[in-house]
Amino acid sequence: MAPNELQHAWQALPDDVGKLDRLEEQTRAWLAQAPRSLRFPAELDARFDSQGRPQRLVRLQRALGAVLVIFVLLGAVDLFLLPDILETAWLIRYAIVTPLVLVCLLWMPRAHWERLRESLVAGLILVMAATQVLFAILSDAAPVAQFDLLLILAMLIGNLVAQLRYRIAFGFTAGMLLLYLAQEAAHYEGRPVEQCLALGGMLVACIISLTVRRNLELERRIAFANGLLGGITQRRLASANENLSAQASSDPLTGLANRRELDERLMRLHRNAIRQQQSLSLLFIDVDYFKRFNDTYGHQAGDDCLRWLGGIFRDSLRRPMDMVARYGGEEFAVLLPDTPPDAARKLAEQLRNAVYVARLPHESSPHQRVTISIGVAGSVPNAGALSATLVQAADQALYLAKEEGRNCVVMVS
Repeated sequence: MAPNELQHAWQALPDDVGKLDRLEEQTRAWLAQAPRSLRFPAELDARFDSQGRPQRLVRLQRALGAVLVIFVLLGAVDLFLLPDILETAWLIRYAIVTPLVLVCLLWMPRAHWERLRESLVAGLILVMAATQVLFAILSDAAPVAQFDLLLILAMLIGNLVAQLRYRIAFGFTAGMLLLYLAQEAAHYEGRPVEQCLALGGMLVACIISLTVRRNLELERRIAFANGLLGGITQRRLASANENLSAQASSDPLTGLANRRELDERLMRLHRNAIRQQQSLSLLFIDVDYFKRFNDTYGHQAGDDCLRWLGGIFRDSLRRPMDMVARYGGEEFAVLLPDTPPDAARKLAEQLRNAVYVARLPHESSPHQRVTISIGVAGSVPNAGALSATLVQAADQALYLAKEEGRNCVVMVS
């Protein structure tokens, strides 16, 4: 398999782990066969057919084009080798066979079934070879020995230049051998020794070309299978890296972004706000009397409460760039790019009210339900301003909200 084919051997691998495992199992099972078969399981065979189609099309076109050029040029030789049937030969050669091959050559890129292309090329080369055999049979002056060489040349081009898959190549070679036998039978001259030697040469050419073709296809299939295994390994490594990255940036309890991801996003958005001179707002949220909640209902209930709150906050955000994160313990943060402080405060009031009206029981709270306190900070940052300044302002606003009795929203400018 050529490098530009091999690099695509693992394209379009399934994302489903079960399908990937099955594909790997089939590939390893095929590689373990001794001797190896030239036939893949159906799924692998479909993938094998889909790889390197442009390159294989070029090979097929070149091989068919080469045979067609030889076939056309032989028309000039007909003047000397086939003088007795010259008109008939040219009629068949130039009015029937050549246009047929040209039309098929132009149509080949539109054929999406790989085996159809290869079968078409094999069939057309056989047609041109059969035409030469027909001329040899019809003409009394035809030099059979030279025509034998043309058959061998056409067979080698089909098997080694077109690189027909082995099963098609086997039928193609058998067809060439039958044409050779028909030509020899039509010109039997009572020289059995010479004709047996010639037949032996043809058989040797058939065996060698088929053996080479089989070995080349086997190597190509092995390269494809090994490339596929390499692609599966790469896909799994990439998936593992994605999972690790997701774990490193998300909170395992709530599924929200964690503090690390929030800090990185805040720095990026803060720089962008400075460049674009846009508002950037930050909410700090604290669950009121959460330690009492854990003491009363247990830590499992506390974890369920945090997950529930995370869902409320996440579902309340409507814009893709808005972000909610678990900042630590019972604290959450909401990052709002391109949002002025007044709009941020309005959203904070909506979040506080959504939690309040949900009436999740909290017997140890003065409100007898779970409530939250929210600090809001926002501004259009000046050049040279630090993102930490926004964090400090939101944290100060949250502290004031707690000081004012909790279950409220406080904004600092």
